[in-house]
Amino acid sequence: MKAIHFLAPLVFISTLGLKAQDCKVYIPGTIGTQTELTSYDKKDKPTGISKQTLLGIKQSGDTTVYTLHQVSTDSKGQNPVEANYNFKCFNGIFYFDMNSFMDQKTMEAYKDMQIKISTDNTLIPSEMQAGQQLKDGFIKMEILAGPMPITMKVDVVNRKVEGFEKVTTSAGTFDCVKISEDILGNWGFVKTTTHNITWYSAEIGAVRSETYNKGKLENYTVLTNVKKK
Repeated sequence: MKAIHFLAPLVFISTLGLKAQDCKVYIPGTIGTQTELTSYDKKDKPTGISKQTLLGIKQSGDTTVYTLHQVSTDSKGQNPVEANYNFKCFNGIFYFDMNSFMDQKTMEAYKDMQIKISTDNTLIPSEMQAGQQLKDGFIKMEILAGPMPITMKVDVVNRKVEGFEKVTTSAGTFDCVKISEDILGNWGFVKTTTHNITWYSAEIGAVRSETYNKGKLENYTVLTNVKKK
């Protein structure tokens, strides 16, 4: 896979748990910390498991980049799919890696082709208020194969801070910000629209996430374990 994108050279920072300008990090914030999230369908049947581990923290000027490794499997822990994501903190704002919105199995199918990726990252500011509107984002992937390129795009829109809540799971009780958003997928001839609600906790990441289709719960994901190094 030849992904066309750019990232300035980075200087490694060995300090664990480094923060960029008091930026709140909405993923595991310390190197070696692992979170486990279990996904369920609308009938509460387990459908998959994702394990995320923070691999490194690097600094480039006033931007801090966090590298997260994710392994996703089915509910039995089989058929693993692995990927690395880079999240950033700059000027007190946490930026998501939009590649995480792309299905990694789909990405794997095009790994031997030339790919052009363009993004506009979604973000979570360190200071928020209930009712606040947040910046939209998108990721667009063009597969340069044959006479006609294949284009896939995901738009994340209508993002809103719904409020602040405590959420309890088998992994513990967490102080969370509740954020809602609409996910618009354009996969060529197939278009999808879902409404997502996610509860994020600083230094941990998503604690609970719910996906709705036409107002009905379609699936949800829950934080089921946290292992700190």
